[in-house]
Amino acid sequence: MPGGDFRVRTGDRYLGHSKREHYLVFEQSLACVKRIRFSLIRLASEPFADVETSPGFRYAIVKITNGIMTGRKGLWSWIAEEAEER
Repeated sequence: MPGGDFRVRTGDRYLGHSKREHYLVFEQSLACVKRIRFSLIRLASEPFADVETSPGFRYAIVKITNGIMTGRKGLWSWIAEEAEER
């Protein structure tokens, strides 16, 4: 997104018993004063619900825990756009 309105972090960890947790974190910058919607979020072929960030709620976290995906989980994908005012 232009202007560096947010940054993204990803990670995963082994939980034991063949289970892994994969996560995606959207962090809105302190200078950003708009709401940002993240939609069509996917990890490989696994879909997730839309999330939003705003000045009062700067972080949005998406997690999946399962025994199917390994450390080679595939790529995260999403669409980021300015959210309309409610």
